Amino acid sequence: MVLEFEFNYVGNNDLLENFLQEISASGGCEFYIKKSADFVYLYAQGTEKELADFSDHLAQELPYSIFLRSTAAKVVEKFNRNESSKIAPCEVILPMTPKSMKEAEKTGDFRIKSEIGKEYVLGEVPTIEEAVEKLISELAPEAIGGDCCNFGITTESYTINLLKPANSGHFVIMPTDLKFLPRIAVASEEEAAAISAIERPVVEMKLNAIFRAKYLDSFPLMAHIALPGDLYLYLLCLELAKRDVEAIAVSNYHEHITKHKNARAIVMPLKTQNVLVSAGDFLPQKIDKFLTIKEPHFRIFAAAIEDQNKKQDRSLGFYFSDSNDDYVMFNSPETGAKELLKVWLPDNIDDLLAAIESDETGAKLLENYKAKFPENFANFLAIKEDAAKLNIRVLNNGAFRQNIAALWAIAAVFTGLSNSIFDSAHTADSFHKILHNAAFSAAPKGQRIDYKLKSGENAIDGVRFLRSVISFKLAGADNEILSLGIVESLAHFISDLVSIVCNKETTDFTLIETRNFGEFIKSLDFRSRADAVFFTGRLFACAKLSEIALEKVGASRKCYFPSALALE
Repeated sequence: MVLEFEFNYVGNNDLLENFLQEISASGGCEFYIKKSADFVYLYAQGTEKELADFSDHLAQELPYSIFLRSTAAKVVEKFNRNESSKIAPCEVILPMTPKSMKEAEKTGDFRIKSEIGKEYVLGEVPTIEEAVEKLISELAPEAIGGDCCNFGITTESYTINLLKPANSGHFVIMPTDLKFLPRIAVASEEEAAAISAIERPVVEMKLNAIFRAKYLDSFPLMAHIALPGDLYLYLLCLELAKRDVEAIAVSNYHEHITKHKNARAIVMPLKTQNVLVSAGDFLPQKIDKFLTIKEPHFRIFAAAIEDQNKKQDRSLGFYFSDSNDDYVMFNSPETGAKELLKVWLPDNIDDLLAAIESDETGAKLLENYKAKFPENFANFLAIKEDAAKLNIRVLNNGAFRQNIAALWAIAAVFTGLSNSIFDSAHTADSFHKILHNAAFSAAPKGQRIDYKLKSGENAIDGVRFLRSVISFKLAGADNEILSLGIVESLAHFISDLVSIVCNKETTDFTLIETRNFGEFIKSLDFRSRADAVFFTGRLFACAKLSEIALEKVGASRKCYFPSALALE
């Protein structure tokens, strides 16, 4: 009897194959492994009882991976070792595995080497006993649980503190046990599964309201959360959990990864897949050659096409960034990569005001807005002064970047979500307020915001977008629902554009006016009918945007994300 185990695995890092090899060797059956594109197949031969035991052994020992999309098993007729693939050594750094975790718990040794992957190098650290004593020695009796601590542990890699209201800067919140996660964050099943994966990635989650109140609301609404990613943190957290310390703050957790080549991926879990915001050490080596391309939109598009082996296909690419100009691109063997669309926005506040009130309708709209929301309008005018002194992502030498993020940052001021294009409280550009509001909205849908083309140009009209936002604000739109509409309507725009470019047809929900799109449509020929769609750029780290775009576009076309959105 022969069983075939099918794994849809998109890691391109030989991690799964090595785990299957290691686990199957002690499974009591003959086996071999075969690789084919994004699938890994494991074939096992034995009696019905032997295969049942083998399946149980595999289920218990094989860790979950962020790159694993799906699994399946079936009985097949043939067992042909000639089909087997050569298993290359895994070149990623894996600080711990289920096997090494069990051994560390048993012996207390946090420097045990993993049986798979390259060696992880841990800096100088105190013993676990010294670390626990140092962390909790100054806690008041009533503060057990992590309310305050005057000092932490600094290693060559990262700094560990107990959580306290005075925590500042960028750090990862690390639950000492998975059971404490519900106390800390409102986590979906996908998010809880992702942080438990063998790669131990960092995941941004919505914080629990009670948890935030415990720290005087000094934390942002969203925070980076990760489970212990090496054996030292693992053993330390086990001891702290016994003392009901629910979490620690780990600073420099991202920085030490780059410095020491010990990569910690940042993952955005979606319903159907995990999207890497930052791939860290899990970045496929085959795309290294594209990282020298100067233009960031072409760089990440080319890398994504290479990673998915789509060089011979016709592909449409959406590059929506938080720090560079945005583009929609097309690539095919006949045409190569070319820009199709961009975003248009006046460079400064004076020109933007003039464009908004350039006709009677716009002038009346702005007049009514100033009368109804004088404070918001004053904050909008203050952007002129802010732009001259701020060095933030949505600005380029004081001028607005030509991207969606800049439009959203300005919209956050117009709606009153932020009093500046820079949110000083959380050290982030104000467009994050739009993202967070949309992410937390329980509304079934938002308003239909205008993402239309500028007359005579192949560009999204930023002024038309802002006039649409102002109109809804004047009509009394709730900011949460308006934020959802801003994000949701962009996803609909993407869907409409895919339909028009790939099929030369409009949809029921047409956000694009074809009278402004005429010259662009005429420039398209059969070679521009894309078979694949790529979502690239850090704005797609917004789960709400990516989920809706996948839902709208994925039904008719294959949709892909790059190996890491941060490649831009």
